[in-house]
Amino acid sequence: MRTLMVLFALTLAATTRAAPVSAPPTGAQVDFQGIIARALSIYVPYMAARGVTLEFVQSHQHGITGSGNRDSETHATLTVDDGYYTNPKITEDGFRFMVCHELGHITGSAPHMEAPAMYDGILDDKGDVPISAEGQADYFAAAKCMRQVLAGQDDVAYVRAHGAPRLVAAECSQSFPDEEGAALCQRIMVAGKNFLDSFARSFPSSFDAQDPARPPYSLLGEHPPAQCRLDTVVAGALCPVDKDAPVDPYDPAAGFCTSKNFPQGARPACWFKE
Repeated sequence: MRTLMVLFALTLAATTRAAPVSAPPTGAQVDFQGIIARALSIYVPYMAARGVTLEFVQSHQHGITGSGNRDSETHATLTVDDGYYTNPKITEDGFRFMVCHELGHITGSAPHMEAPAMYDGILDDKGDVPISAEGQADYFAAAKCMRQVLAGQDDVAYVRAHGAPRLVAAECSQSFPDEEGAALCQRIMVAGKNFLDSFARSFPSSFDAQDPARPPYSLLGEHPPAQCRLDTVVAGALCPVDKDAPVDPYDPAAGFCTSKNFPQGARPACWFKE
């Protein structure tokens, strides 16, 4: 259905989109520490306003891992392993998305992660772990955090330089008629796909597919399948709700798209049950 909706826009995009002139920056071309510092400059005060101290920890295990944890009611930790800095798969925007995903856990917008068996850490008022579920962390990264960390950049020039798949350009043009909004949407989608593709193991996903699964309940205690995660990235990038609209730890609708106000940008049913 998603492909059918964009046939006209895809034809238009094919006639207007400039060819990429270079691959997105990777490896030594990327200012990893600058990306982290930019994200922290936004989310350290954001969490402080909510009574939580956010700390950054640099791990040196040479792996491709990151984590966002709430260690206590007043302390949270963003951890990034140095293996990312030499990973040839990750682009600068893919790394931004990874940081945003982990910060998505920490900011704790609903829905939260289910507490696993034998868990003895802090819980929210519903008995869940007070960090966002995996699907929500992806959605938050695309709908909120990436828009915040990229604010002020020339997204049109970036997309012209590095390109985006035609289907991505077409979908974004439908949700965002202005060139800048469409370019930012494209950039977020491509970033999320690169993040998912950067893992050590291969988890195939595609912009021209959709996860058909419709579980009877929200998947809050596990990672959704790769295609479902990419569908979540796409939905978040398409959601036009303002990046600064307040979110809520218990109301998933607050500050985001829903099936009622903007279905194309709502969390996909492959992991979320409204």
